[in-house]
Amino acid sequence: MTASTQVAPRDDRAVGARDTMSPGRAKSVASMMARIQEQYLRPFRMLETLGARVPTEADETVRGNFLFYLQRPQPHQPWTEEQRQQQIAKLQLALDEAPPVGALQEAYDRTLVALYGAKGMPFGKPQANPAQNRLIVGVLIDSFPNARPHDPETYLEALVAELAAGEYPAMAVAKACNMLVRSSKFVPSVAEVVQTVERVVAFLERVTHAYERHLDQRKVYEATIAWLREAQLYDRENPQPEPPIKVELDCDPFNPGRSATGRVNWV
Repeated sequence: MTASTQVAPRDDRAVGARDTMSPGRAKSVASMMARIQEQYLRPFRMLETLGARVPTEADETVRGNFLFYLQRPQPHQPWTEEQRQQQIAKLQLALDEAPPVGALQEAYDRTLVALYGAKGMPFGKPQANPAQNRLIVGVLIDSFPNARPHDPETYLEALVAELAAGEYPAMAVAKACNMLVRSSKFVPSVAEVVQTVERVVAFLERVTHAYERHLDQRKVYEATIAWLREAQLYDRENPQPEPPIKVELDCDPFNPGRSATGRVNWV
């Protein structure tokens, strides 16, 4: 580049690290990153403390392993008082080791607000926000100052267009970019970004359903414990039916792949 070459000033959409950053721009970038962290990434950190994390490409096999899924209990009419207490203790321990409902509720509520807006109501598709996605992707590119795309502006526009076409929510885009910044040494391709976003979207769908499933599963555990505490000891002459528990649910809480209608009679 010769001394006479003029470089046109970049507008607010331009990306890529500058050699120097004015105090005003530094403050603006810091404020934007703080908003992304609080609004979009904090719910993921809360979910991770509860045992639910976005799987990487290398561990797709653990996609559905959320620690707040409970196993289907297998109670039976106790023969002895010791056996009754052992069954109750086993079920109660599973509930005690599960994440607290309050912590799950807070993470769930924050996730819904980030996906659906201030009301946090899960109706229809999550909100797509192209303007926010543009800012988030700009941060992604600026995170690779020594390995920028050959043409940052073209890269940005191509990626924003793909994200807009997929109507991806800003929460998923923010987490995908956060994962890529942590794992990549070079700017990821547009395809890599979109694939990571889709992985995050699938995770969010599963984790929100898992929360609702967990509440239903707790109902079954609590009803089972109540039955065991009141059940008579096994009597060969007059056996009780295996557990007479009726729980009003819309689906089988221990079979996420199959739904049922009406009353579930000892699911």
